[in-house]
Amino acid sequence: MDADLTSRSESRREDPGAPPAGKKAGRDPKSISISLFFAKPDKAALDALRTAGVDRAIFGLPSEGRDAILPKLDAFAQLIH
Repeated sequence: MDADLTSRSESRREDPGAPPAGKKAGRDPKSISISLFFAKPDKAALDALRTAGVDRAIFGLPSEGRDAILPKLDAFAQLIH
C-alpha cells in the first residue's frame, strides 16, 4: 500500500543545495518523482517525508494471512486519508 504525498508544501528538489544528479542528466528537478519503499507507517514520519519532497511512501507488509494483514491495511488507510 502506498501513500500519495504529492500535496507537500516544499520540496528538496527546489532546494539549491540538493544533489544535482537530475540536472546533470538534463532533467528538470521538479519533474522527478521520488518514492520511498518501506516507509514508517506513522503520521509524523509521513509528514516529514512530505516536507522532504517525497511523492509516494510505500509501506511494507509481512507475508501473513488475511486475518493479520487486513487490520494493518485498515490502519494504513487511516494514515493516508
